[in-house]
Amino acid sequence: TTTSTTTSHGKGVVCAIEAETEVTQEHLTPELPLRLITPHCWMWGCREEDLPFTDPFWGFYWPGGQAVARYVLDVPLLVKDKRVLDLGCGCGAAGIAALKAGAASVVFNDIDPVALQATSLNLTLNNVDLKSTTLEHRNLVEDYDSSIADGGASDWDVILVGDVLYDSDFTAKVITWLRNWRKRGVTVLIGDPGRWSFNEAVEESQRTKGSDGANLNHDDKELPDERDTLKLRCIAQYRLKPNTHFENRGYCSAFCWRLDS
Repeated sequence: TTTSTTTSHGKGVVCAIEAETEVTQEHLTPELPLRLITPHCWMWGCREEDLPFTDPFWGFYWPGGQAVARYVLDVPLLVKDKRVLDLGCGCGAAGIAALKAGAASVVFNDIDPVALQATSLNLTLNNVDLKSTTLEHRNLVEDYDSSIADGGASDWDVILVGDVLYDSDFTAKVITWLRNWRKRGVTVLIGDPGRWSFNEAVEESQRTKGSDGANLNHDDKELPDERDTLKLRCIAQYRLKPNTHFENRGYCSAFCWRLDS
């Protein structure tokens, strides 16, 4: 079921989103029309103090989200008949891609209730079955109870994460949270254009590995426990459209990673 988690001025927020965004398909998933803030929109160039919304990150289709959504659409069996979580959903594109690819259900999660309003608009725009969706306004990473990490049935089969790993401290928390779900058999995909905070995590996963996967540390006493070694595998790379370069400080590619452990 679709759960309403927005503010008491929901209709006003929806009208404001519609007034200050435009429907565009100029991105890696043109089959998904999305309401976004583009250079044609007033909010694109206005001062922060004049914005009608606080930190409208949901108004942009960030590179990592584009990579994850594109991969899901290209490899639909990944999510077909599965329960999917779109963590930090923003505009909701990754989760919408999962629904288009045949997911049984999708939970759209974000800490910003306005993002969920924007996601709701994009769900309607893409003519997906709203009965298969849930909108959840909660910080799942901070609220997570580590006591259930090692047992019990998972709430999801697949977790999609796009552009959430932008800060070193928060990246560490999110990676830990995702690894706990991975240990329970959940498939985890992460999209990122190569931000330094995520690159640090990638480097950690490869620091003691050679190109053939062999461990380069020959001191047995210092070898890491294989069960605790972070393992990330790049499964797709996409060339971003020129307008996305402009919006994202010149990033020209986006990558989809699978968390293996």
